[in-house]
Amino acid sequence: MDMDVSVEQSSDLVMVYTVTVPAEEVSREVLKELKAAQRTHRQRGFRPGRVPMRIIRGRFGPAVQAQVAERLINKTMGDVIREAEGLVHVGNPALKSRDIEKDGLSYSFQAEKLPELEPVNYFDVDVERPRSEVTDEEVAEALEAVRQDNAFNEPVDGREVVEEGDIVRLDYAIEEIDGEAPEEAMEATDVEVTLGAGELLEGLEQGLIGATVGEAKRIELTMPALEEGGEGSPAVASATVHGIFKRFVPELDDELAKDDGRAETLEELRGVLRAEMEKERQARSRNVAANNLLGALLEYNAVELPPGFLDARVEEELKRRFQMFLGPNGSLEQLGIDLTPMKDEMRPQVERGIKQSLLLEAIADKEEVEATDEDLQARVDEEIAAQDEHRQEAYRRHYERKEAREQLRFSVRMDNTIDLLLEKANITEVDFVEHDHSHDHGGEGHEHSHDHDDEGHEHAHAHAHAGEEHSHDHDHGEGHEHSHDHDGEGHEHGHDHGDEGDAQEG
Repeated sequence: MDMDVSVEQSSDLVMVYTVTVPAEEVSREVLKELKAAQRTHRQRGFRPGRVPMRIIRGRFGPAVQAQVAERLINKTMGDVIREAEGLVHVGNPALKSRDIEKDGLSYSFQAEKLPELEPVNYFDVDVERPRSEVTDEEVAEALEAVRQDNAFNEPVDGREVVEEGDIVRLDYAIEEIDGEAPEEAMEATDVEVTLGAGELLEGLEQGLIGATVGEAKRIELTMPALEEGGEGSPAVASATVHGIFKRFVPELDDELAKDDGRAETLEELRGVLRAEMEKERQARSRNVAANNLLGALLEYNAVELPPGFLDARVEEELKRRFQMFLGPNGSLEQLGIDLTPMKDEMRPQVERGIKQSLLLEAIADKEEVEATDEDLQARVDEEIAAQDEHRQEAYRRHYERKEAREQLRFSVRMDNTIDLLLEKANITEVDFVEHDHSHDHGGEGHEHSHDHDDEGHEHAHAHAHAGEEHSHDHDHGEGHEHSHDHDGEGHEHGHDHGDEGDAQEG
């Protein structure tokens, strides 16, 4: 299609495209649509298909012009995007023409591209890495945890009177507070508690001592004050003890190992626990080292991101977090809340992850790092093996899809790049400090949020492609702006290694 395209460089990463379609081209398309309407329009006083064009134009002209403008914008804008290279975010078109048949169709849109990086100073980086050795004391603690996990409550024989420290199974209810029934039920049925452990109200626990199994007992107690320094309220509870139990903790022996299911002897179980702990510790150690490495690389390599692209990525991440509430086709507007504070809080993390990923990809390109088919299959096997048995088939089917394998191949390639950089880094080992790992990013230094509900799968890698046909259903007025993402030559890969604080000087 004949059109004129001009580009104005707003900044290094932002361009403004202005597209003009000649009036003759527009008029031809408008007339074609009007003739189609003329053939089917029925109006009193005229035979079908014989309504004069001036009447058809007066009746349908504005609507047809809008439809033609919409179609031509979709077509020409798609052509422009396909011919351009590296566009990652495209704003909505703003119509500039007033009379498209007289003046031609003219519109503009803003487009962004990712920076072209030339990474430097990425070898011989000083990196702290926590030690990954596991001590005998830590293995002993893990064995004790296994003992406690295999402990169970067994009935006390020959005694029916409750003593302090007993484990009891009971029903109880608060019957009165200040002489009146509570507004809401305060009761529990068939619960097991350890007396003296603070699991019940203090007065209720004390009142149970001396109770007999099967006895319905009335207990007077004081409810805690609602405010600090206030007085409690007198209350009455009823309770019935159904059984007295004691905690049985198994011995550290071969039987415990067999019951645990991971070994046949205690010595084998010790070895299994040590191996598992070392594997986890090594993975977390690498994760911290990778995070420290990437932080250092960003200090040496400034990465600028186009603003619209970053805004869209933050929006995508926010939508991902609320996906379970919104459904597959929901929008954030459905939540009916101001999400600005949450977006502001998320932005630095999302920005850091994108910058790290772009820098890693540039280094991988420069050093010709690849992920072989063998590397990819090994990761697929690892991911499948890590799942519960009932989920493994869903994972297996998922990784039969070409798109899923290519996304994972990218992840493996980035991991291979980190391995190369760590091999070349100046590593200093420091003491490993335990912390809250609720934000850890997995054993390989990346966060891969794999949610396989049958065929469902979620990645932190967005590989959309520029140049597709876009349907812009908008009122194309001046200043009308929307976000259309066309991740073409550049990709946004959300590898965020978090602010791991494990490494400290020993």
